[in-house]
Amino acid sequence: MREPSCRIANPAQSLQAITVGSIGLDALVGLWTSFAQKDEPSAFSRTGPGLWGVVKPEVVEYGGDFAYDTGNPPDLTIKPEISPQLVSSTMHGGPSVGRDDVGTSFAAPKVAHIAAQIQAAFPDASTLLYRALIIQSARWPSWTSYEMNKSKLIKHLGYGIPDVNRAIQNTEYYITLITNGDVYIRGKQVHIYEVKIPEELRWPGDSYDIRIDITLSYKAQPRRTRRTRRRYLSTWLEWQTSKLNEATDSFMQRIIELVGADILDEAGSEVEPGVIKWAIRERSDWGEIRDVHRNSGTVQKDWAIVKSHEFMEGFCIAVIGHTEWDVNPEASVPYAMAVTFEAINQDVEIYSKIAIENVIEVEERELW
Repeated sequence: MREPSCRIANPAQSLQAITVGSIGLDALVGLWTSFAQKDEPSAFSRTGPGLWGVVKPEVVEYGGDFAYDTGNPPDLTIKPEISPQLVSSTMHGGPSVGRDDVGTSFAAPKVAHIAAQIQAAFPDASTLLYRALIIQSARWPSWTSYEMNKSKLIKHLGYGIPDVNRAIQNTEYYITLITNGDVYIRGKQVHIYEVKIPEELRWPGDSYDIRIDITLSYKAQPRRTRRTRRRYLSTWLEWQTSKLNEATDSFMQRIIELVGADILDEAGSEVEPGVIKWAIRERSDWGEIRDVHRNSGTVQKDWAIVKSHEFMEGFCIAVIGHTEWDVNPEASVPYAMAVTFEAINQDVEIYSKIAIENVIEVEERELW
């Protein structure tokens, strides 16, 4: 699975579509043995990253796995115990359901089903938000906590297994804030969002582990040429957040100065004081997960765990537009964004504290 021939290929390289990988349903051991244990990558599932270090596949679902025997060379077969349940044609008298095939072709419809349920929950929202919520809901399976090489995990599993309940619901310990409809942004424009963190979550004596997830989903006009990631899209977007010790006004001024000088990618450092330790970060040589680039794709997710007392009163997110080959100053691209706060130990009821004070609203800043 790590050979170059096992890398994802077209059309799965598409930056504007969700690519789905496959994982095993269960383990099979004995005369016939499965390649994958439960929730591990299927033997046939291709790996990332995609073009320019983009995270591909973005998510995985259950597509089953092959089994092999003890022969030399071993034979391969499909066993119902490790195959997904499929709908079958009854035209020739066969059963209406069966477990007689495996493949990513059967994992992808499971994600499409989640998209349909998100659409049912938010019928007036855009497909950009549906994509954001699918990616936002994804988590790595439990076995990955023992894997030290997180960079290898993301190439096989992407952001993990999506969950429809997480995508469309909140709980006492979990809240997702979303943008309202598609928001349009131009190159050299910055949208600033502020999430108010209530004082009872910031008390110095408390030390709750709060996981933050952010997913930005946008679309832009592509070119036929693919020489560089930036020249491929008419306008490309990225997001940045405030530091843990940074006031809202200071963050806004810092971002505007960096974007105006067009030095955002080179600014800062991996160990700058107060910088949130995101898993992926802005550069492929920063963060716990290396060799992938958060800003290269049209869907950009990252996550971090922060101690509750480290938050400032306002947690800020900047969505930044960069002009590329489309020189029309009025050209704009749509995006949707989801921001999640989760008390990972379920030791503080976070929903009631954050939901009351926050509705995600945009403040626009022009840099002409």
